[in-house]
Amino acid sequence: MRNRILLYTCDSTDGRQLTREQLFNGWYVKSSLNKRISKLDSSLEGDVVIKSSILFDRENDLGAANISRCFYEVQAVLEESKME
Repeated sequence: MRNRILLYTCDSTDGRQLTREQLFNGWYVKSSLNKRISKLDSSLEGDVVIKSSILFDRENDLGAANISRCFYEVQAVLEESKME
């Protein structure tokens, strides 16, 4: 489990992605695993708002800093591609 990374997006087809994001955030905050599992969030805004997050063990062999850097680099590339 330590080396797994979970990526999820909050489905936006019915316009309830913000509600889903709040629900998932609440579960994470209340979970006893939030001391072991890190959560990073992303929001891409365009015609619709796309909310996504990753969850990973802080002891992941890839390193928390490396995982965070890669996640936010991908977000930046996606943001830049919207402007083209």
